[in-house]
Amino acid sequence: MHKARGRLGVSRAGRKGGTASAVSHGREFYEQLGYKAGPKEGARMRNSIEERRKFRGSH
Repeated sequence: MHKARGRLGVSRAGRKGGTASAVSHGREFYEQLGYKAGPKEGARMRNSIEERRKFRGSH
């Protein structure tokens, strides 16, 4: 697959945006965001991450 020179791929662009957001908002922002999501959402997210790790390991 041919890649255009000077353009970001989707994953690189996402990583760049996430890093910029982390720098501009700081740790406290993300802690509050997690608090607002609550323990139920946090558990769902942890389970989702664990399932993806299992799936990747099986291939």
